[in-house]
Amino acid sequence: MSQLRIAHASDLHCCERMRLDDWIALHRTMVGQIAQARCHLALLTGDLFHARSTPAERNAMAGFLQQLASVCPVAIVKGNHDAAGDLNIFAELETRHAVRVMDRPLVARLATPAGACAVIGCPWFDKAHLVAGLDAAVDVEQSRNLAIAAARQMMTVMRAHAAEARATDFIPIFAGHLMVGGAETSTGQVLIGTTVELSPADILDVGCEYAALGHIHKAQSWFGGKVAYAGSTWRQNFGEAEAKGWWLVGLDDGVFTQSCFVELPARRIVLLEDDATTALDVLSAGVQPGDLVRYRYHIHADQLHRFDADGVRAAILLAGAADVTMEAIIEQEVRQRAPEIVSARDSMAKVDAYLRAKGIEIDEPTRERIRQKLAAIETRLREEVAA
Repeated sequence: MSQLRIAHASDLHCCERMRLDDWIALHRTMVGQIAQARCHLALLTGDLFHARSTPAERNAMAGFLQQLASVCPVAIVKGNHDAAGDLNIFAELETRHAVRVMDRPLVARLATPAGACAVIGCPWFDKAHLVAGLDAAVDVEQSRNLAIAAARQMMTVMRAHAAEARATDFIPIFAGHLMVGGAETSTGQVLIGTTVELSPADILDVGCEYAALGHIHKAQSWFGGKVAYAGSTWRQNFGEAEAKGWWLVGLDDGVFTQSCFVELPARRIVLLEDDATTALDVLSAGVQPGDLVRYRYHIHADQLHRFDADGVRAAILLAGAADVTMEAIIEQEVRQRAPEIVSARDSMAKVDAYLRAKGIEIDEPTRERIRQKLAAIETRLREEVAA
């Protein structure tokens, strides 16, 4: 056997509402990178779609998979965002190389010029799936222990699959969409206790030469790259500032030797926050060509008509942004009564204090009409109270 080269990508999140043309172009670029690297196998570890797929999304995904399968065989694992049945249709595509879909735990055996591989699939599972059939009388602690026991039993089965693969001269590869305890998100948060978790050591203990993981959008790895999250292929929110791409994995004579991260030209998503009373210098704000910008400005309601939102948007586009979303945050103005008004003893005195505070001057006849009107109102109120 020679060096086996594997492309591992994950969390593609194809979504018609999220710049589908961008998605198609970016993943066409990824296929070109995988072809240039002369990969023998591609692993897609879940969340191919963002939600239940639409016809446009299925067409886009079919086109991508046909391009990818023209380079090498493809193994797909179902993720938590992939709706039931959404992926199975892609196993029926007419392609040069096989496309295998794993929406339940199974083993996909795939032949490559660099050796036969047994991809041990572990689609998304969580505590809710594992305990759904339990009696309602089972308490939280019991359900937790049963879920852990089920996960351990599943790992035991996978170890048996890996051993069988080696015994029949197949290279065992793990592909799963799951939660690894202690994994770090794009915002730096370390996730612990969110669902049924496995440790990197648990996954390595299965006995596979490489463990391809999906679910967390930040690429990261353990044991020298032998267990790895590929992250997502493109940015879906402002928190995902890290590089996006896929892992190029090398196995020499069936043994893991190296991996490197191949970056994709994913658009940056930039959030600009500004006080609308000041002028924004979009260049100093760090806008780069191709950015997707959300401009969030804080403004008082009575200033909205004076703010040139179209002009600001045009300036950001001129700086090279691909698109701009404008978001106004209306600041509530807190008004306080002048001390002179509060301390005035009667209604007319309060009116006089208010007029002075506003710099409004009125002639004596107008003032007398106001005084008479106030007196009439006060008389009527006293009569109503007495009645």
